[in-house]
Amino acid sequence: MSKVYVTGKIEGMTKKEVQALVESHGYEWSSSITGTLDLLVLGGKAGPKKIEKAKELGIRTLSWDDFKASLS
Repeated sequence: MSKVYVTGKIEGMTKKEVQALVESHGYEWSSSITGTLDLLVLGGKAGPKKIEKAKELGIRTLSWDDFKASLS
């Protein structure tokens, strides 16, 4: 099971709704960026420090739109 962390604002959804959507598609929700994370999903106004940390750890990043499209 892939671990996913979502950062930034997801228009029209609360964090709990985003978490429920992610988990309903078989992903494990993560509350932090660590070396065990598989994917950082970037919402609107995603923090540059989080993106930089993900790059340093070799974690793949994907926009929210691309991630959501991959769920269907």
